[in-house]
Formats: sequence, C-alpha cells, structure tokens
Amino acid sequence: HAILKGINAMKKALYSQLFIFLLTIIIPGMVCGADVHGLISVEDYFSKDSSSAYDFNILTTRTRLDATKLNKKGTLGFHFDGRERNVLASKDYNSSYIKSERIDTLNIEYTGLSKGVYLSVGRQLPKELSLERVDGLNLVYSNDTTGGGVFGGLKPDPYTDAFGSDYSTAGAYLFHRTNDLYANLALVHNGFKGETDRQYMSGSSYYYPSKEINLYGSIMGDINQDTGNTDLANALLEASYRPGNGSISVGY
Repeated sequence: HAILKGINAMKKALYSQLFIFLLTIIIPGMVCGADVHGLISVEDYFSKDSSSAYDFNILTTRTRLDATKLNKKGTLGFHFDGRERNVLASKDYNSSYIKSERIDTLNIEYTGLSKGVYLSVGRQLPKELSLERVDGLNLVYSNDTTGGGVFGGLKPDPYTDAFGSDYSTAGAYLFHRTNDLYANLALVHNGFKGETDRQYMSGSSYYYPSKEINLYGSIMGDINQDTGNTDLANALLEASYRPGNGSISVGY
C-alpha cells in the first residue's frame, strides 16, 4: 500500500509538472520563430534514522521554461522556474506552514522599447543584480560595456516564498563588463509593512588579467538606521591561479 501510494504521488507530481511544461511550449510554439528551452528534473531524497520519527522520503520535481522571440520582432520573452515537493513516506521534515509548491521565477521580458533597453515584469532576480528577488519590474539600459538599472516591487515572503504585500524591495545599480572585467555597484532598500527593514550598499568585481589568473572582490555595507552611518557587513578578496588541471586560491 505504501509503495502504491508513493508511485501515485510520483505520477501526480510528474503529470502536473509535465502538463504545465507542455502547455507553455505549445502556446509560444504557435508563434513563428519562437525559441523555447526547458527542463524537467526529478529528485528523490530518502533518509532513514534510528528513530523512525525522523525517517522521510521526499520527491521534488522542478520545471523550467525559457521562451524568447514570442513576437515577430523577437522582443518578447517568458521565463518560468518552479518546484513541487511531495512527501512519499513518513512526515515532512519542514514546518507545516511551508508550502510544497514554490515559484522561483515567473516573468515576461520586453526589449522593444528602445535600443539597449530591457524591461522585465514579474517574479525575478533583477538582471545584472542577483542579490534580491522581486515581484515587480526591472528596467535596464546598457551599451556594449556599461549600463545601469532600477527595480522595485513587492518581495516574496522569505519564509513561505508566497506572494504578499508585507515585504517590499527597490534599488538601483550600475555595472561594467568587458571580456576580462566585470564590476557592479548597487544601493538597495527593503521594507516591511510600510517601514524600513534594511538599507544596504553592495559591490563586486571579477578580473581576469590572464587565462591562469582570476581576481575577485566583494563588499557589502548596511546603512545604520540609528546613526545614518554605513557599517561594514562583509568583504571578500580572493586570487586564484590555475596553471593546468589544478588550482591555487588565496583569499581574505
């Protein structure tokens, strides 16, 4: 009975995710020239403990879809990335209020406003800035090497990942990239129920002076809400050398 129950749960998860996947492929596929890439993956995690109360078997199904060139001009795109967790045996190791379904990405992008301008609306990690998740919009302008962007909207609940109005986020950032250098600088504001929750500055850079050498640095500072000063939260500096198959890294 337990085996059949597990198989049925597995089939339910696979069929539901496959239906979503096929549906989102068929619709953009009807548009001439649409470029569609997707992924379905299934992971089963099993653990047995000396105390049966801690035994669990969890099946996680992930569906990802990236569809671009959905219109004749090739300026419209759609992105989805979601997960579904099914408990096949025993109890769930997570708290009861955490949902089994999670949406990591769900947004529409548009590049037809002007040359070098990118607009995305929905749940996303802002383009060129992977620090924040936002249920809102991200607007970016860039030329061949330099650009900047602004983003803002609501923020997924950090505990349940659900859509809601309690949390909010907004920010602006600059970036510069060439074949051997990438650097960005951002200022971010987080809110909770209309009040300031956190404000911080962040910057990072990669530099490749040669094929064998890689330099990386990052810094983050929180704006102290009592004093107005910027307090150093963390900083990292690392150098890596890869003479062949091996590598040597030194960091602080």
